[in-house]
Amino acid sequence: MNFTDRTFDALAPFERHFRTACDSDWCQNPGRSALDLMARSLEEIDHRPTAINHACGSCILRVVKRVGYLWFADKAEREAQDAPEAPQPKKAPAKKTTATTAKKTAKK
Repeated sequence: MNFTDRTFDALAPFERHFRTACDSDWCQNPGRSALDLMARSLEEIDHRPTAINHACGSCILRVVKRVGYLWFADKAEREAQDAPEAPQPKKAPAKKTTATTAKKTAKK
């Protein structure tokens, strides 16, 4: 997992921003405090400062996409851990089929 439980939950309200950034390569500005939270969460993972210009659309998109890809990877991993394993269906024995070789004749 990439994020701690606390950070993952703090980033959850921005899922729609992550979705549009990752799928459509654009996003609305989520706001200064949200961008700071995203930058801090990247710093937790990378252990290096994440520079962001809050007035630059490309900078905002870059940060939101990076966090979004990591967040969705975490979400999938967490859902896989929480999902109970479904029991395997029992296979029914194969039925024997008999082939007919007689030709059908059409009535006139």
